[in-house]
Amino acid sequence: MILVALILILFKITAATALVQLVREKESNIVMIQSELYTPCCYRDQSKAVCQKGYRCKCLCLWMCLSDLCNVYGYKGKKGGGIHAVVNKRANHCGRKRVEIPTEAITSIPFEQRTTLEDLARALGLSKSTVHKHLREGKIERHSSSIKPYLTDENNKAQVQHALNMLEPSTIPHQPVFRHMYNVIHADEKWYYRTRSTQKFYCAPGEERPRRTCKSKNYIEKVMFFGGQSRPWFNEQNECTFDGKIGI
Repeated sequence: MILVALILILFKITAATALVQLVREKESNIVMIQSELYTPCCYRDQSKAVCQKGYRCKCLCLWMCLSDLCNVYGYKGKKGGGIHAVVNKRANHCGRKRVEIPTEAITSIPFEQRTTLEDLARALGLSKSTVHKHLREGKIERHSSSIKPYLTDENNKAQVQHALNMLEPSTIPHQPVFRHMYNVIHADEKWYYRTRSTQKFYCAPGEERPRRTCKSKNYIEKVMFFGGQSRPWFNEQNECTFDGKIGI
């Protein structure tokens, strides 16, 4: 008997937990659940409180709830005059109050104190889950800031002067045209490390592990690639005679 009682208690706890999860869904789903639970509770005989046959199995299989809950919905429907007495009339006006984050509360925090969700939640005095929920809803925006070169007034003037030097002097100032630049080569180089200080490999069971050596991890050898590119050349038939790729 004790074992049976424990099984019934565990079953009721599981059913109550499942019902709470269902109630937390959207309002349309709640109305549908209440309607489905009320329908089998319609009495076959007005003189006797007898529900439709098999409603207990239906409640257990479909909605994972107890038959007592169906009896409650049936009593409410009979007393109130139908399904309208069963449907929740406090939608959007009950439950846990939503935590709103004002825009001024976020902007008043320095940028250095809101680089991560943990820092922002700590500065706002809220939990990380609440801040993450607002991030998913678009009320908080994530921005990646890249370092830009600081240009002085002399740098800006030098850029403008360089652009003016690319113009044909004979076309200034009425119809300025850029030079053909067939005799200009753009060069660039790129440095690469020959290897990394830590490298991950995927090996078979029992396979000999690779061993890498270097005199110092702070001075790993580098390899430089140097490339040049110029403007392509075309003949009178609009055929490319030189693609401008000098090579690496």
